[in-house]
Amino acid sequence: MHAISFSLSSSLPTPRLTLVPLALAHASELFACSQDSDLAQQLAWDAHITLDDSRRFIARCSIDRVAARRAEWALIRRADSAFLGSCGLAELNWRSHSAEVSYFVAKPYQRQGYATEATQALLDFAIQVLGLRCVSARAWSSNRASLRVMSKLGMTPNASGVAESTEPGADVVQTWQLESLSCAQVLSG
Repeated sequence: MHAISFSLSSSLPTPRLTLVPLALAHASELFACSQDSDLAQQLAWDAHITLDDSRRFIARCSIDRVAARRAEWALIRRADSAFLGSCGLAELNWRSHSAEVSYFVAKPYQRQGYATEATQALLDFAIQVLGLRCVSARAWSSNRASLRVMSKLGMTPNASGVAESTEPGADVVQTWQLESLSCAQVLSG
């Protein structure tokens, strides 16, 4: 477990970014991002009402990182050290070698390829370093940008994904997956 925990604390370089473990030093930037109501509606976690909410979120991520249950990285632009957003691995399941990837990029930095670049580095790390064989992602069906990112990364829609809303006309969650082996084989074996 210590080797995995150490790996989850690694920084991941990309051509334009450095993914660094999310830390309390990022709380004010994370809080500022969470104030964007459009972005907050797309995230899997609750909006942060206060700076302390962001600090608590980061503290939970840190605890989960040590326990190898989850890992979250800050997206830091190399050119100017700007905080652009975060990406992470959640639902880490070491028995089935699977996880769920998540990501967000603050509005001023969207549509510049940062989400794809960061998430590609995270997927490479998940498969090559952590040995994961099945990585999934979820997004609201109305979140076209996120669905495009998943498609660019080679993920495919999971036909068995379960909608999270049954109200007529309500948005539903789509589940996509990247398979280095069949996720069905991994999850059933």
